[in-house]
Amino acid sequence: MTPVVTVKEELCGIFKRAVRNPDDLTSMDYRRYVMLRNEATQAESDAFTRFKNILLIKNPQLVFKFNQAHSNFEDYMSKWALDDELTGLGNRRACREHITHLHDSVKRLIGSEVVPNNNADQVAIIALDLNKFKKINDTLGHDVGDEALRFVTEKLQELLPRQTDRIFRPGGDEFIITLEQTDEVAAEFVAAKIKKMFATLEFEHSGQKWPIGTSVGVQMLDTTLNEDVEKSVEANLKKADEDLYRNKTGANDEVANDNQIRVQLPLNFG
Repeated sequence: MTPVVTVKEELCGIFKRAVRNPDDLTSMDYRRYVMLRNEATQAESDAFTRFKNILLIKNPQLVFKFNQAHSNFEDYMSKWALDDELTGLGNRRACREHITHLHDSVKRLIGSEVVPNNNADQVAIIALDLNKFKKINDTLGHDVGDEALRFVTEKLQELLPRQTDRIFRPGGDEFIITLEQTDEVAAEFVAAKIKKMFATLEFEHSGQKWPIGTSVGVQMLDTTLNEDVEKSVEANLKKADEDLYRNKTGANDEVANDNQIRVQLPLNFG
């Protein structure tokens, strides 16, 4: 019978290899290390810390390599904690941190004596999910489903060219978009453009084309929903989701006509 390797033993094994030669570690080693650190119990974390301390006491010449390896792990953990590994977009945590930052900025601006210009105090949150992704995932498998999510990511990035426009993937087939300096009319215009794109968007695999529809919800960032910033951010995201599910009907797949929406839009929304 193959002996069971404990979390502490696996962490120690990765770290010993890192200290011997940090450049030998693969991205898989880093991902496994982060996963183990996140899943470790307090006792396992304490045991791993004792192992590292004893290793350095016995081998003081390894301090430099230890510091290099430790820095590499911490950098990777920091990046991995905020990035969606599949698409390269920000993940759920990054989304909430970014909206929290926008929430604070808008609240300060509203509370100041300066009159905001160019909708500087307005931020739109767009929630969307993919209506027909499950069929692709269930029929063609998760690997192809992952390809479809990357395909969707590229199309959204092409549609939103402004550097201040941010796209996040909290999980599954859900995406969150934040639009700075954007009033409600402009936000609805962008939502219409997204729906129009998805109404004809097809993911091609092995010569076969698969349609991808979407449902969209819009919420203008409201800093008055709760005095607690974290709860206010969650409330804004919930309202965006509620609007999404209200729109999750057959009418939501209709192609929006740009000519029907005549508004003064921010730069690059055209």
